[in-house]
Amino acid sequence: MGATSRFKAEGSRHTIPLEAQLLAASCGFVALVLASAIFIAIRRQRERRTSRDFSPLIKNGSVKPSYFKGERLSDHSGHSMSPIQSPGSGSSASPQCTPMTPYSSFATQDVLIANKHSNNNDDDRGSISLSMNYDRHSNILQLSILACHNLPNLVNEVGQCTLNSYVKLRILPDNQHRVKTRVLRGTQNPFYDEQFTLYNITPVKLDSFSIHLAVLASDPYSRDVVLGEVFYSLRDANLSKSSDKQNVDLKLSPRPSYIDVNSQVLVSMAYNSHSNNINLAILKMKDLPTFNGVGQIDAYAKVYLLLDGQRVAKQKSHVKKKSVEPVFNESFSFDIPSINGQSANRLKSTEEMLSSLSFEVLVLNHDGVTRNEIVGQCFILPRSEHWKAMVESNGQQVAEWHKINSI
Repeated sequence: MGATSRFKAEGSRHTIPLEAQLLAASCGFVALVLASAIFIAIRRQRERRTSRDFSPLIKNGSVKPSYFKGERLSDHSGHSMSPIQSPGSGSSASPQCTPMTPYSSFATQDVLIANKHSNNNDDDRGSISLSMNYDRHSNILQLSILACHNLPNLVNEVGQCTLNSYVKLRILPDNQHRVKTRVLRGTQNPFYDEQFTLYNITPVKLDSFSIHLAVLASDPYSRDVVLGEVFYSLRDANLSKSSDKQNVDLKLSPRPSYIDVNSQVLVSMAYNSHSNNINLAILKMKDLPTFNGVGQIDAYAKVYLLLDGQRVAKQKSHVKKKSVEPVFNESFSFDIPSINGQSANRLKSTEEMLSSLSFEVLVLNHDGVTRNEIVGQCFILPRSEHWKAMVESNGQQVAEWHKINSI
């Protein structure tokens, strides 16, 4: 009897209470969650660091790249009709319609004022200084953007310089090595002194490469403006035959209009009186420009619905990479704008309501010098033959080519 009791007593000492087991399990679960959160945070931080570099073959000496700030617009649910297809191609899903919100651009206002106060010739965009050094044993090219001189002046109403500039550099023709400097504020003569190291540049590649330098005015409220640009062949620097550092001063030139006189976009439209909306489809483009020294563009379109000339809604297509004749086949549905909570066609006749609307189609280059660089635009107005045919088509799609004009 005593032995039995001793056995039970010893067994009870090795039994873990249920509360302790639950506590241990909870602690383990919490530790697992914390470890997972730390792992995810570290991974995201590494991804952000990686995304900051335009190319894994480039190392920035001291400055972290800055990013463009795009406008953030609120989402708006829209009804999308079936995509319209052109012969021999597939369809694409269309993005949702986004209502427009008004904003003002200080830099745009400054540019207008600068035209009145600046004495510079329009073709005189200043100059840029850089230095280059090539190590043929390690195939390393070092490019230093030193400074810009006599950039076009931007002043506000009280005479203060509001020019905030930075430089973008890319190696052509591969267009894979791309870097940019930090933004320097309030000066026509910014001193950057930033060095970039490019790896795996063989002597054969070096002599076939050119560099494209573009100086831009930063505008946090709108699209950055190209002040001037220059192309320079590395063969002219004779870097493959000399290890000495080469200093170069290059004159900046205005950015020309690259739009081709024959560039066109095929647009299809239909007005549905029952659902009270207009369906617009971007089918294809042709004869888009080939940018000088950069190659074919990565084209996409933004479509704006205008009410009495004011943008009230927008949609955009997907990007079609490196094609001068991209095919989109993307359709977008635009609801007729409301006035004081009532549909516009209840306050006006159908003819009056449609006559107050129009469309603006912007063609952009996704991989341009500036982010979302505008290639050209076209307007579809109520007085156009295409608009009149849409109204008379009883909901059927009507397609027509439109010329893309430079801005």
